Amino acid sequence: METLAGVGIVRSLDGERCLEVREPVQVAVEAIRLGIHPDIVANSLGWRDFELFVTEAFESFGYAVTHDLRFKLHGQRKQVDVVAVHNNLVVAVDCKHWSKGGSLVAVVRAQRERSTLLATHLGVKLVLPVVVTLARSEVLNGVPVVAARALRDFILNLEDHLSEFDFAAQA
Repeated sequence: METLAGVGIVRSLDGERCLEVREPVQVAVEAIRLGIHPDIVANSLGWRDFELFVTEAFESFGYAVTHDLRFKLHGQRKQVDVVAVHNNLVVAVDCKHWSKGGSLVAVVRAQRERSTLLATHLGVKLVLPVVVTLARSEVLNGVPVVAARALRDFILNLEDHLSEFDFAAQA
């Protein structure tokens, strides 16, 4: 705890048993670095911190990242949780902090639609729609659905697997 307190991530409230976590995402990253399973860490975060956790993951691999991008196009207001750019690759990430419930098919469809609008908004030809959840990883209708526990490896190997995914193109 002294290491985390030394960099201002946590502080002791009563000297021993109670901590105030000032930077939950940094604590989560440090916990994973120290060997705590990513599922445990990701489940301990709230939905907003989960988005920041995903943002941090892409940044740590050299992506230029925008969190909570809001834009308006053709009279429609849209929001993308994370936009990550690296080597002309634009990735639009929808973060779903749940492991059960919800229709992944509907989530993937909506993310593909947002990614198409994002491509037009940014003036880029292609955007890769991605969904990050607490559930399992799979490719659904050409869109990668990535479990939080697999996010590091997904980002690390993404450019080697681009041909396996369907991109959203400008409308």
